Amino acid sequence: MFLTERKPENVYDVDADIVFLVDSSGSVGRENFGKLKDFVNNVARSLNLAPGRSRVAVILYSSFARLAIGFSGHSTMRTFKADVDKLSLVGGSRRIDRGLDAAVTLLENVPSTRAKVVIVLIAGKQDSGFGNTLASAGSPLHTIRAQTYVVAIGPEPDVLELRPVHRFDSNLFVVSSFASLEPRTRPVAKYIAERIGKNISAIYFNFFALLNQCDRS
Repeated sequence: MFLTERKPENVYDVDADIVFLVDSSGSVGRENFGKLKDFVNNVARSLNLAPGRSRVAVILYSSFARLAIGFSGHSTMRTFKADVDKLSLVGGSRRIDRGLDAAVTLLENVPSTRAKVVIVLIAGKQDSGFGNTLASAGSPLHTIRAQTYVVAIGPEPDVLELRPVHRFDSNLFVVSSFASLEPRTRPVAKYIAERIGKNISAIYFNFFALLNQCDRS
């Protein structure tokens, strides 16, 4: 399933470093993995992937996590989409913690003044019996002030298990099935764009408040 290069109805005026963590475990299946890629393309377009504006990276996680698309190497939606369309399902188990660890490493090693955004696409539970808890894996993202959102697809994800990842209930999007993912693209992108805008406004407010305080001292 491929997207056509049509003008999007909504591109939000945001500027952020955005990391998609995409579930590439075996239970997702190739057809549904294609729907995940469509979702990534559509949300990236809406969140203003463009030269000098938002940058987007993609991490695939299954038994392990790997950086599939970095922030560099593409600056337009056309080249990003071409890279996303080439991605293949990895298969194996589902280690959400390894995806979160990879996102922390990426964002820590790419200095930037942009807002940091992590969007986690999940279609099941963390494989039990090994690895870090999601609470410990998600904590470093909050330490570096990354806004973290979770899109939980289908009946399998454990929403209680995921709460330490997104922290705020409003940052969790529960989607009943892969078939229902496409209609949720616009509301998810809109909500994230609004949150990015509020975060940037808060940064500037705190900066100028500090300057005023210094002037009075």
